[in-house]
Amino acid sequence: MSKVNIHIQKNTPQFIKYYEDPKSKLIELIREYKFKSAIEIGCGGGSNLSELKKINPNCFTVGIELRPDLQEKLKRNDSVNEFYIGDVFELLPILDRSFDVIILSHVLEHFSDPENLLNACKKLATKNTIFLIALPNIRHISVLAPLIFSDQFEYKSAGILDITHLRFFTRKTAEILIESCGLHIMNCNPEISNRKSGFVNRMTLGLMSGFCAHAYNFICKMKV
Repeated sequence: MSKVNIHIQKNTPQFIKYYEDPKSKLIELIREYKFKSAIEIGCGGGSNLSELKKINPNCFTVGIELRPDLQEKLKRNDSVNEFYIGDVFELLPILDRSFDVIILSHVLEHFSDPENLLNACKKLATKNTIFLIALPNIRHISVLAPLIFSDQFEYKSAGILDITHLRFFTRKTAEILIESCGLHIMNCNPEISNRKSGFVNRMTLGLMSGFCAHAYNFICKMKV
């Protein structure tokens, strides 16, 4: 059974932003699909579920979160219909239902065995369930440049080198993880938010996206 231990300062601006900012580009991938229910593993304060509600206000939303200090925030979030605080592997078995959408946004990298988490989530899925998965990209230039030129690989309070990350992924290894767990990737969008990275990506017609994307957003379904 895998648990995540948090050892970073909770009052830093990076930490607050990490838990409050929705991953809009990930949630946008679901817009063209019909859905009535959704669950997010590692939902933080529920910002992603709030974004989901903007697409379908009638969607029934469930959040699972390890951090007990986010309980009050979740209580105040009207976009979260139901939430559970605790270890995901202990909580998933008590959810006796399936969901149209399962969100794993920047959560798999916090587990030493992300395959086990993905496989556990599949028990909440049907053949039509949509998985929204976001993973950080260790190949990003912000990691490579200090590593190559300064011999530095320093953990941070948030971001790609978040101190709580136990696994690291490139686009290729993320795809291997997802597909090895029996999911079919329907689309993958690179997350490029930094202006400099965006400029480089445009000037190279996307050829440098593997170095410019700080994360990848995947929309998947169960393999048939």
